[in-house]
Amino acid sequence: MKPRFRGEDLSMLRVVLIAMMLLGVVLVGFGFKMRADTRRFLATAEPAKGVVVRVDEAVVSERRGSGDNAYWVDVTRRFPIVEFRTAYERAAQFQADDGSLRVGDSVNVVYDPANPRHARLDKWGNRWAGPLALWGAGLAIVAISGAVYLLERPW
Repeated sequence: MKPRFRGEDLSMLRVVLIAMMLLGVVLVGFGFKMRADTRRFLATAEPAKGVVVRVDEAVVSERRGSGDNAYWVDVTRRFPIVEFRTAYERAAQFQADDGSLRVGDSVNVVYDPANPRHARLDKWGNRWAGPLALWGAGLAIVAISGAVYLLERPW
């Protein structure tokens, strides 16, 4: 297969593709760091049962559209407040990241015994969603830019 680019265009394309591959590797690295941080937290975290005691609402501005069609819209976001009891029967609260929770909902919680306010919902998404998204995006960028790099390479 003949390369589609010549001279300076090919050199610039190679630089861009190598930069994209490096970006992909960095994203994969951030995914591993995020997963390691989660594992480190879970290694010392204590489980507990929690209950949503209230749901705070706030109006935030979000950008919609892109380019010349971009505009701002006010959106109401829900912030559930979860209360749980530590192993020493002390009450603690934290703001959960699941806006679909309602007052009275029962949830599983993991928390740092040294700082019970450092808590999170114990669900699959909190353990894996971030790392998997970074790994997937990083590997896709590496694969696509690597394939283009190899296809445009003069053999």
